[in-house]
Amino acid sequence: MTTTVPAPQVTLIRAVFDAIDSMQAESAAQLLHDDVTFVFGNGPAVHGRPDVEQAMVDFLAALGGIRHELTGLWQAYDDPDTVIAEMTVHYTRQDGSQIHLPCCNVFRVRAGLVADYRIYMDVNPVFAAAA
Repeated sequence: MTTTVPAPQVTLIRAVFDAIDSMQAESAAQLLHDDVTFVFGNGPAVHGRPDVEQAMVDFLAALGGIRHELTGLWQAYDDPDTVIAEMTVHYTRQDGSQIHLPCCNVFRVRAGLVADYRIYMDVNPVFAAAA
């Protein structure tokens, strides 16, 4: 069961996506808790704001652009600090070609910042040879 997401969490999650879509890893990192944990797909967990920011910098540098199109946002049952985001992520590759992939993220919020950020998707098609 899910319930309505509290407004502060909606604002925070949208701000994270806006910063990433602007290719501003530093701005996105400012929205993360100091001891944040970040997991992208089946990659290893990254711990701490500086290391997560560097992971974002590295990932964004491999792209020509990115845009998150939210299709759903939910609060986990009885936990206003766990937010589930469903979306399509529109990637522009370095060669200018585009690919659109489904994605689901889970955010855990603490003290108004993202303390745990999990991305559930297969990003491999972004880096596969364009057809």
